[in-house]
Amino acid sequence: MTYTIKKVSEITKVSEHTIRFWDKKGLFTHLKRGKNGVRYFSEQDLQLVSLVQCFRELDLSLEKIKYYLHLCLLGDESLEERFELIKAQRDKAKNILQNYKNILEKLENKVKIYEKDIKEKQDRLNPYAKNYKGKSFHKNKTKEINP
Repeated sequence: MTYTIKKVSEITKVSEHTIRFWDKKGLFTHLKRGKNGVRYFSEQDLQLVSLVQCFRELDLSLEKIKYYLHLCLLGDESLEERFELIKAQRDKAKNILQNYKNILEKLENKVKIYEKDIKEKQDRLNPYAKNYKGKSFHKNKTKEINP
């Protein structure tokens, strides 16, 4: 089965404009085109669009993505290098996830304190308030005031 850019966009949630841009940058050099120049994507191409989107979400440059895709075309001889690239992106995603978990934990603590402060009608988290008792928000291991 083949898909037009419009359908690929609907399926992958990547905008048509972005898919066209990536194609113009040389990421999809193997696409089949109709007589009128319409690009046709296969099932494998859908996976490729999703992978490129994943890489872009991790801020991998188009040049590095293009290089990865070049490695894919080389087949087995590039297996280890592709593995290392994928592993590096996985590790980057894990670090981002951990950072967001830390941020979420800090915000959850703030929410609990705010809930208590609203109940008690006191503003302990406002750093401009005279009765400010909070601790540094930016420090990783510092605990907040007990809610």
